[in-house]
Amino acid sequence: MLLRYSTYNLLPCYYAIRKMSRGFIQVIFLIAILIIGAFFAWPVVKGLTQSLGDFLPRIGTYSPPPKKLTPPPQQIIQEKKTSPPVIAKKEPDLTPPKMLNPKPLSVEAGSLETIFGLETDEKSFCKYDLVSGLSLESMQKFFSETNATSHSVLITTLVSGKQHVFYVKCKDLAGNESKDDLKISFYVPPPKDTTPPSRRYPSPAGELPRGTKETIMTITTDEPAICRYSSDPSLQGSDFSSDEHKTYHYTNVAGLEDGKAYDYFVNCCDLSQNCNSGNVLISFKVAK
Repeated sequence: MLLRYSTYNLLPCYYAIRKMSRGFIQVIFLIAILIIGAFFAWPVVKGLTQSLGDFLPRIGTYSPPPKKLTPPPQQIIQEKKTSPPVIAKKEPDLTPPKMLNPKPLSVEAGSLETIFGLETDEKSFCKYDLVSGLSLESMQKFFSETNATSHSVLITTLVSGKQHVFYVKCKDLAGNESKDDLKISFYVPPPKDTTPPSRRYPSPAGELPRGTKETIMTITTDEPAICRYSSDPSLQGSDFSSDEHKTYHYTNVAGLEDGKAYDYFVNCCDLSQNCNSGNVLISFKVAK
């Protein structure tokens, strides 16, 4: 009796559970069908979406092109400043260098050496010579400083009282050689003379032969000079005659007598008015 009661009471539960299981299985089956259908339908949907995406922008209202934005003035100025410079085409150099500012223009009196040279308007190689009309290659003398725009050399062979003349030519780095010489000349004055002339070889001297009535009295100097003689050292006296170089001086002394001695005092001055401070004595006598 009890078993029958229990079985009778459990039947509703059984049917309820059975009904629920059947509904759950149906839901699971429906979800599986949806997943499988979506898997196979996705490529078709994707293709349709892409086609509609390409087609839709072509229809509808017209859209004007965007306006070109004009940069502010300050930005335009900045762009102009930073634009690359225009490089002009350089013409080939066909012009020989200009030779300028020769030196020296003058030299101190008595100088034995001087700086000789010139300047050019571009970097050049220069040479010089004592002969005009030579090519640069044929010139024999070199500047110690050249291959620049300043060219110089120390000359140590100057002669006082002489005009020195040199001829210069230059060639620039492009090979353009000057056609004409640049003549550079200067005079070296003799040094200032402060020394009186030296008197040499006074004549006659000693004893002259008996009966000598006149004689030639002479003296020489180491530089051009004017010489005077006198029997009295306090007097200026008379001038000697001189040769063309004024270094040999002579005069004729007449009225000589036998047995008599004669003394003459000689003083000379050079052309710079340097005079002897003392006299040279020319002394002789005539035999009896």
